[in-house]
Amino acid sequence: MTITHEAIEDWMKRFAAEVAENRGYLTKLDGAIGDGDHGTNMDRGMKKALEKLEATEGDDIGASLKAVGMALVSSVGGAAGPLYGTLFLQMGQSAAGKSELDLAGFTDALDAGIQEGHQHRQGHPGGGDLVAGAGRGGRAEALQPDDEAHGRDQIGQFS
Repeated sequence: MTITHEAIEDWMKRFAAEVAENRGYLTKLDGAIGDGDHGTNMDRGMKKALEKLEATEGDDIGASLKAVGMALVSSVGGAAGPLYGTLFLQMGQSAAGKSELDLAGFTDALDAGIQEGHQHRQGHPGGGDLVAGAGRGGRAEALQPDDEAHGRDQIGQFS
């Protein structure tokens, strides 16, 4: 299985479209426990992320993920900007200089982002932060390189 730069771009476009489509719902959910601006903030942030992604030249997956991360950090308020931004910045650092990733490379990048999110939010697997539930035990290890079918099901969402 190979994940290309084009697949990463498509993933970001689909993610942005899902956020836009569910903006009101995300805001409603946030209103029940917070200030009710999560959908608006994430929609704004993903629009900025797509602008930065379009302006990124070449096929370096790492550079594209870093551009997405920087856009989110600088345009999404509250905890979500730093949280999502850190995820994509760390994924980008892990994938720097690569135009494609195999399943193990994608898993490593995702794990780097999740682990940094734990450190940033002072979380721990099973804890109360927003990334605690990601993967098994808060790690990307749910995507096993030797489990091609399982990995294809998981990554297929993004490519």
